[in-house]
Amino acid sequence: MDARELRDRIQHGEPVVGAQLVGADLSGDDLAGGVFERVNLRGALLGGANLRESTFLNSDLRGANLAGADLRQALLHECELDEVRLAGAVLGAATFTGARARKACFDAVDARIATFAKSDLTGASFHAANLDGADIVETDVHDVDFTDARLARVTLMGADLTTTRFDGARFDATLFLESRLVAMDLSGMRFGGCQFMSADLSGADLRGADLSQCNFRAATLVGARLDEATMPRALLNEATLHGASLRGAKLAQSLLVDADLLNADATGADMQQCIFHRAVCTWTRFEGADLTYADFSHADLSGAVLVGAKLMRARFHRTVEEGTVFGDRALGLGDDAELAEAETWAAGKAGVP
Repeated sequence: MDARELRDRIQHGEPVVGAQLVGADLSGDDLAGGVFERVNLRGALLGGANLRESTFLNSDLRGANLAGADLRQALLHECELDEVRLAGAVLGAATFTGARARKACFDAVDARIATFAKSDLTGASFHAANLDGADIVETDVHDVDFTDARLARVTLMGADLTTTRFDGARFDATLFLESRLVAMDLSGMRFGGCQFMSADLSGADLRGADLSQCNFRAATLVGARLDEATMPRALLNEATLHGASLRGAKLAQSLLVDADLLNADATGADMQQCIFHRAVCTWTRFEGADLTYADFSHADLSGAVLVGAKLMRARFHRTVEEGTVFGDRALGLGDDAELAEAETWAAGKAGVP
């Protein structure tokens, strides 16, 4: 099949099945709506082509040049895309499922609300790409370069991001659900409103990062460095922060319900109005921290050090304080007798010892 016959078939709405188009020059051609099944387009020239709403099934586009092509709402299912060149292409709402696009070039693509599912993007480059609203789900992103990319409202689910590059990337309300960011250097970056639920950030460097209103529910932050991070109204419920450093971090009005801060260092942190209900704060350092109106109800403060902390109206209701070292606790609040009585009554009704 030659290029003319291909164009005629697509214009008549006929699917292209099993065609051999290795190295074909289709630059700038109008192939919109085409259906390509088991087509060999290896090394083909498709730069600037109109492939809008096209469907590629089990096709081979390895090394093809699609720079500047229009692939809006296209579907590429189980295609071979290794080293494909898509720089500057328009991929809005395009869907890649089961695709193998290792070392592919997606530089400066417009891939807003695109989907990459169960695909392999190992070594791919998305330098300066716009991925706003895209979904990257169950996809291999080892060694992917997201330098200077826009990643607002992107969903990265179950992704191992430990070898990806995010230099200069921009995030806003991005979802890192159940993803691995272990030991990554994310210092000074902006993650406002991002979701890190059940993510593993063990040993990650987030010093000076903007984590305002981020959700770290059930996240693992063992040994993470959050010194001087800006994270007011963050959600850290059920998070594990063993040995984490929060020195000078700004956590005002954050929630740390059922969080585990064993051996964490919150020296000089701003924790005004933070809620630590049932939190494990054993051997945690709060020296010089601002804990004004913080609520430690039912928390375990065994061995914790609060010397020099601001405790104005801080609540210590039914806390465990074995070996706890306080400075001036006079401005803090102890057990609430009426609340304690109500809790005892409620526990009895529920059959709790």
